Amino acid sequence: MADLPLVSVVITTRRGGKLLDKCLASVLNQDYPKDKFEVIVVSDIPKVLTERQGPPPVKVHIAHVKPGAKRNLAARKARAEIIAFCDDDVTVDRSWLKRLVSHFTDAKVGITGGVNLTSPNAGFREKLSGYLYSSFLGSSAMSSRYLPDGRSPRVAGETDLISCNMGVRKEVFNKVGGFPEDLWPNEENAFCHLVGKAGYKLIYDPRAVVWHRRRAIFRPHLKQVMRSGWGRAQMMKTHPDSIRVIFLFPSIFVAGLLIGLPLSFINPIVRTIYIVAILSYLAVVTLISTRIAYRERSFKTFLLLPLAYFLHHCAYGIGMFIGLFSRKGRE
Repeated sequence: MADLPLVSVVITTRRGGKLLDKCLASVLNQDYPKDKFEVIVVSDIPKVLTERQGPPPVKVHIAHVKPGAKRNLAARKARAEIIAFCDDDVTVDRSWLKRLVSHFTDAKVGITGGVNLTSPNAGFREKLSGYLYSSFLGSSAMSSRYLPDGRSPRVAGETDLISCNMGVRKEVFNKVGGFPEDLWPNEENAFCHLVGKAGYKLIYDPRAVVWHRRRAIFRPHLKQVMRSGWGRAQMMKTHPDSIRVIFLFPSIFVAGLLIGLPLSFINPIVRTIYIVAILSYLAVVTLISTRIAYRERSFKTFLLLPLAYFLHHCAYGIGMFIGLFSRKGRE
């Protein structure tokens, strides 16, 4: 135990409450020496919880700012050289800190992270959201964030890691300037991108697990997905070298729907292509939804998931369009 490093665990929250209480309880229950970590909570409002001297000590700071700025504030207050980030709506596995920290024995590692699974007590509509995120059809390259990708740690990219389950070397954090404070969401993607460009390794460990609350289908989920599309577009404008064609597919899909429909009434060739494309998309969505519904033994999932996929893709594509033509800093 003596060789384990000191860690500063950072939890960001807006209003605290039961979710924060559960998150903090899971953090304090870590299979990690109590004198080897501290907890820093950054909240929008005061009195979200009572500070304690520990061990481990729990400190509270108040800042009505975006999540990236909250994390940067906490990093400046952190005593440790390793910072572990999570959000107030997660509970962490008991071995979470050990998993994240274990990879920092390699001096070239700048960031470690793992998977965020759907909370086991999630309701049906939250589970639907989890099915979308954890499938390649729903999240593409980012699906490894929501379902363990393999059994062993591997070198990762910015699409594999997420701020609700992330460990960072403080020296590297300071070197790249922390999280962009004018971007939310996708601030963690931009941060990871910069760390990778600086020559450090990002490590994805599927055994580093947190359980994350999902936004319910339909409206809360779609609002979150639209914001994600907006954030990705903003990031691509700031960091053109982060652009990947696969990120553009939902926007291309939305554009095809809007442009193809009127053209299909004018040109029979376009009409044929449009109908074949729509039917192919529906076939793939139905097939994937059927597989998930069969696995979950849920006919209700089979009925709602195809529509959820369609709206999910549209929301991301529309959000990206808005992000491409709007200023940074707006939500």
